[in-house]
Amino acid sequence: MLYNNSFFSIFFGTKEQSFVPPVVPESLKFNGRTPLFLKQIHSNHGFIINDDKYDASHWQQFKNQGDYIITSYPNVVLGIMTADCLPIILVDSKKKLIANIHAGWRGSVLKITKHVLNSLSTEFNSNPTDLEVFFGPSAQPCCYSVGPELIQKVTEFSFGHSTLSSDNSQTFFNLPGFNRQMLIEAGIRPTSINTSFNTCTICNPDMCSYRRDKNKERQFTAVWLH
Repeated sequence: MLYNNSFFSIFFGTKEQSFVPPVVPESLKFNGRTPLFLKQIHSNHGFIINDDKYDASHWQQFKNQGDYIITSYPNVVLGIMTADCLPIILVDSKKKLIANIHAGWRGSVLKITKHVLNSLSTEFNSNPTDLEVFFGPSAQPCCYSVGPELIQKVTEFSFGHSTLSSDNSQTFFNLPGFNRQMLIEAGIRPTSINTSFNTCTICNPDMCSYRRDKNKERQFTAVWLH
């Protein structure tokens, strides 16, 4: 699924383009550039790419630990791997910069989106009201049953209870809803959050889902500036 804008593009991968890290298919290129991938660790840490010469030959794929990448340089392709976690793209059209975020539930309760917004503000003087946000495919509350550890962490937030629902003996978590509320509290305009690509990975057989398939296959989300 490709989203094109005048100055940036986003590719939301499906199972058809999936692969098993750390081997990146040689054919995986956008504008001749291979996406840069992190060793994702469900943290609130990440990287800022501040050199336009960065490509796969200058980057240790799946070695640098973190869960978000930021850049203001064109043709640097930022990649995130998921299989139920939420890919979040942030785009600042005024400052011409992008961020790609891997938001699982652990990173979400560690406020990874707020850490990224703080980095954008500190390093680039970016304002949350200028940002566009795109949610990629992820687990949805229709299928995402959760246990006591997650429930305890989520309910520490003022809006946490609103992101949980119950059905008989199971509790379900609204991962995109949690991150949406976090972003709004941080100053993102609700109308700037695009969820049209946020299909459920668990009940959609075209998507990779660790919950459903219990394997190492992952789809990717890539974003780059033109």
